[in-house]
Amino acid sequence: MGPVNRLAFVLLFLISVARLPAQSFPAQDSTNREPLSTLSGTLHVYHQLREWTGVELSRPARGEKIIQLIFLKPALQQQADSLDGCNVRVTGSLYESPTGYYSANLAISDPTIDPSADCHPKPKQTQRVPLDPADLRSYKFTVVVNIPTNVPMTGHAWRTDGKTGTLEPWSAYADLTLTGGFYLWADCRKGFSAVAASSSTGDRADLNDAQAGLEPSEEHLSRFTITCRKD
Repeated sequence: MGPVNRLAFVLLFLISVARLPAQSFPAQDSTNREPLSTLSGTLHVYHQLREWTGVELSRPARGEKIIQLIFLKPALQQQADSLDGCNVRVTGSLYESPTGYYSANLAISDPTIDPSADCHPKPKQTQRVPLDPADLRSYKFTVVVNIPTNVPMTGHAWRTDGKTGTLEPWSAYADLTLTGGFYLWADCRKGFSAVAASSSTGDRADLNDAQAGLEPSEEHLSRFTITCRKD
């Protein structure tokens, strides 16, 4: 092919490409490059062993009826929780739950949520951490974990420094982290350290560097007691 013919061929090719109709590609998430999905259903706050927020879908997605919503900022979590019971439309990138920390098989992180017109958001609940008594020197808290029934953890906190009195709310005096494998890390309130850990239900309770490591049973209710002392 001579130079003139080659130039004519290139020009003809470019003209033909320019006439091709534009193709529509799905929107992409800038984080994981997965296509964005828009799903409809009812938003629920599930009060279980791990409290979580999800959407019961009007139509299953990838075979799943419920998806979990993950929020990196507490303010976004509170805003979503205020829509408990509302019909919503959520948009985000679906992904398979990577660890046991999740409560559903599919999840969306930081989705866009559009509630229906008849939705009446509940007032946002702000949890204020109460000031501990100025003369508090030591206390204990008990936490009850019931994995088989998948209900929220309950507990009780009280003074052990020679003065009587219940410490309310108990959760303000217990810093708890439940792992995906149902191992429970228990810390005391800021300014206090754990000095003892025990279980009245025969479950393992260890103390490591002023932090309690607890192994609740997956077959029965487990009860643990942690002793905290002011630093």
